This record gives sequence, C-alpha cells and structure tokens, in this order.
Amino acid sequence: MSLSEFMLSRLQKGLSENREYSYKLSEQADRIIVWLVGFSIASIALTISNENSLKAISNDLPALLIIFSCMTVILGILYRIVNYVTQLTENQIMMKFNAGIDVYKNPQDIPLIPPYRNLSGEENCEDLRKYLKEDINIEVDKIEDNDFSQNQKKDYMNSLSNYYNKTAEIYSAHFELEKNIVKNVLKNDLGYSQKAVDGVFNPVEPKIRIQRIYWVGLISSSILFLITTFVFLSGFVVFLWEYLQR
Repeated sequence: MSLSEFMLSRLQKGLSENREYSYKLSEQADRIIVWLVGFSIASIALTISNENSLKAISNDLPALLIIFSCMTVILGILYRIVNYVTQLTENQIMMKFNAGIDVYKNPQDIPLIPPYRNLSGEENCEDLRKYLKEDINIEVDKIEDNDFSQNQKKDYMNSLSNYYNKTAEIYSAHFELEKNIVKNVLKNDLGYSQKAVDGVFNPVEPKIRIQRIYWVGLISSSILFLITTFVFLSGFVVFLWEYLQR
C-alpha cells in the first residue's frame, strides 16, 4: 500500500466516523431548537390570551415576551433551514470524495475513455505498439524487422497505424453508445435535466464551490443555534426580572 493510499483510506475512515458523531450532535441541537421554538409558540399564545394578567406585572411585559418569542421562532426556523442545506451539501461532497477514493484505490476498474491520439504519420513501429498498449490495452508482439525491406517496414508500420485507427474508431463508437445509455437513464429514469446530464460527462468549474457553501452553512448554523438559545434565555431572564420588580 502506497503512502497516499494509506493516508486517503485513513482520511476516508476518519471522515466517516466524524460524520456519524456530527449527526448525533446535530440531532441533539435540533431537539433543543424544536423545544425552544415550541415553547416560544406556546408563550406567544399564552401572552395574547393573558395580556391583562401580564400587564399587572409590567405594562411592557407582553410586548417583550412577544418580541423574544417571535425572534426565537424565526431564528430557530432559520437554523433548521441552514442546517438542512448544509447537510445536503455535505452529502454531495462526501459522495464525490468517496467515489474519488474508490477510483483511486481500484484503478483497474476505470474503463478506457477516448478520445484517442491523432496519429501524425511520423510514428515508428515501436511508438505504435506503445500507443496500442497505453490507449487501447492491446499488446502487439515485437517483430524483428532487421531483414525487412524498406517497403515491408513501411507496410508493417501502415498496418499498425490502420489497426490503431480502426480499433480507436470502433472503441469511440462503442463509448458514445455507452454514454447515450447512461444519459437516457439519467434523464428518463432519474429526471436529470439536459444541462445536468451534460455536466456529468463535461464538468465545468462552478462559480461558487460547494465546499464554500458547506463551510459557510456549517458556521452559520452554529451561530444561529447559539443566538437562538441566547435570545430564548434572554426572554426568560427579562420575564423573571420584570416579575421580581413588580
């Protein structure tokens, strides 16, 4: 096992384990937010129905409770939205990362992908045998051509060149057929748009990298969680202060 394969395999395993731990933390945070939002909604309902009783404590208390409760609900909903988008982007990143690691660890499974070389006509027999092996995985036995005439050498080289071009043409046509099969499955069975299908075979660099969206979402969801908790606690402290000051 090479150093890169060892480190990438360990990184893949570490990210997978950390992902499970992150999901547990996210579930706990979601439960807290759901509880805070639910309690705040109940507080709004109780404040509206008992406004006069609260004004007996302080004239400003109903408005303050409504404000803090509404802010908690809004921030809690924003947290859930941002957290959802963050998890979606994380899933896409991990899918691409795991696919890349699998391809790296199993290079023998990678299919031969054209386009092939455009021969210039200046290649010798050794070059053509090398191209057949590298590009099409076809081995051609080396023939000792020391006793060949100039015309025989030329004919042999032309035969190798024609063999390469014809085989590359057949492989290219087969590859296009395979591409069309995959495209039809993506469009007809999975509902991909034509743009998305084209992006599978001809990827372009997006204007906004998905990794940046993920990190912005991760930091934003953490900040929103803390702010939501702080606002809720602040509203509770305000209520307690007003009650003790009556």
